[in-house]
Amino acid sequence: MALTDEHNALIDRFKTSEARVDHNDFRRTVVGTFEMATRDYDAQEWRRTPETMKQVRSLPARAERDRLAVFAAQAFGDGSYMPVEDPGLTMILTLEPQPLQRPTDPTDAMIWDAYHAALAARIAELVPDTRVDTSLCIEELMSVYAAAKQPKTRVAYEGKIRRLTAAQGNHPPDYYTKARLQNHRDMLVAEGVQPQSIAKHFETLKTLWRWAPREKEALAGLTFPDIVMPDITTTVEDTRWQAFDDDQIKHVWKLLNEAWGPNSKSGLSPSRRAAFLMGFRVLLYTGMRPVELFYLGPDSVKGDALHIKKTKTKAARRIPLAKHLSDLPAFLAGGGFVRELEAGRTAIRQGKVYGQPTKPDSLARAFTSQFTDIIRAGGLTNDRHVLYSTKDTLIDRLQRQSATDDLMRGIIGHTGGQGKLRHYKTPLGQTPDGMAQMRKALESIRYW
Repeated sequence: MALTDEHNALIDRFKTSEARVDHNDFRRTVVGTFEMATRDYDAQEWRRTPETMKQVRSLPARAERDRLAVFAAQAFGDGSYMPVEDPGLTMILTLEPQPLQRPTDPTDAMIWDAYHAALAARIAELVPDTRVDTSLCIEELMSVYAAAKQPKTRVAYEGKIRRLTAAQGNHPPDYYTKARLQNHRDMLVAEGVQPQSIAKHFETLKTLWRWAPREKEALAGLTFPDIVMPDITTTVEDTRWQAFDDDQIKHVWKLLNEAWGPNSKSGLSPSRRAAFLMGFRVLLYTGMRPVELFYLGPDSVKGDALHIKKTKTKAARRIPLAKHLSDLPAFLAGGGFVRELEAGRTAIRQGKVYGQPTKPDSLARAFTSQFTDIIRAGGLTNDRHVLYSTKDTLIDRLQRQSATDDLMRGIIGHTGGQGKLRHYKTPLGQTPDGMAQMRKALESIRYW
């Protein structure tokens, strides 16, 4: 009787063509996956990634994912996609990933990373692993953490995270073991990333690892592995932007007037050229960053002071409006930088009206790029002479006057280097005496 019932159940189970196809797919998956799991693999198996991915492409999504999960474990030593979910494949749970190491040859290492990333992307594309809470994965965590940051900072943070997930997949932080993070460091070294940049890259990761446990109870106790960074052989002085000397700044101003002046043959509109010329002068007497410039509007000038509110450090500051910028209030009141942003609404892009204001960071990139092109064509070929050199140039001129660190910080807006005294000091921009000191220093500077 029991056999009859089982026989009838099987008939019911396979009475439709869809059920029979599903069963056949399951059979193929079990057989194929078992074959992949039990055959011998060598250390060069990862080179078969493209071939393997093509071979299993015709399988149903779940079956393809299971086969690729086994391949990832055996060829890359990556067992993160195991166990596969189908209970019929429980034999896979007994598998141990091979003790494989990323190749030491730089070219092989880059190919390994590319193949590994392609495999991870295809697995995730096929059947996302529903056992993992995606809100705990590092891309999602960084998206939440970086949401309150300035746009440029947010893009930089998210870019560093994607650099890691592109090679190793998007997982919760505890997936990234010391060995995996060491592999990531080695990948960056092989790609020629400078030691300073690698250190900054890992600082971003450490920041996320510190923040995540405070926000997610499931990540309580999370710590970042101790990863040795490559030796930094250069100093800040070796890598920072360089100031323009007296002759160079005069030459730069001449080049800019030829390119952006009223008689220029540039394809830029007259108002855009005037905005860029004004912007350059403002940077030289304020130490602002290029993107901060394009947040200035008519309300940024109050009396004889310039209020700089939108900054990288989120620390607003008030500085004197130097006599060299006496025409700035009228420029801002007449439309100024806001007009250039609004011009984006009527701009034609890819044959269509853009319809939105240009973003300050986009206009800053255009300003920076054009500036670099102009001075390079004019003979200034030092790659550490860029638009950001305006701040270095201002600091250089202030140092010539023996200006104090507090005075320089008051003008350019840096908050570091003050230690605990920052809790007690009143910013120079908030006192009449401080404003007078800054005004005297700024108005003593002559660039041309």
